[in-house]
Amino acid sequence: GEGYLFGVGETASLPAVQIAQEDYLRLARLAKIGPAPTLEIVSDVRFDDSDVNAYNVIAEIPGSDPKAGYVMAGAHLDSWVAGDGAADNAAGSAEIMEAARILSASGVRPKRTIRFVLWAAEEEGLPG
Repeated sequence: GEGYLFGVGETASLPAVQIAQEDYLRLARLAKIGPAPTLEIVSDVRFDDSDVNAYNVIAEIPGSDPKAGYVMAGAHLDSWVAGDGAADNAAGSAEIMEAARILSASGVRPKRTIRFVLWAAEEEGLPG
């Protein structure tokens, strides 16, 4: 697959389609027991490589004492061409967001500020 490394204007010009191994194996099984499966693939994809920065998502629950410091909770949230899902480490990101939601909904007023961060592009050297 494409997408591991890129530079402005260096994006591959030919479209490519990949399917997960599980989907390929299912197609192979179907082909063995009957007529060959027929696939229809609609690919209308555009990639804009003009912005090479990555952007982090940051939220916080302010602490009651500005001098007490802060507590960090974070996970990396980014897409990866070889990942099975839309996001690499989606489970970790969901845990951080749920922790933020629970603490916010509980109305706690911590002494230290609690900062929640979803880091982007950690595989690319954190260019954000």
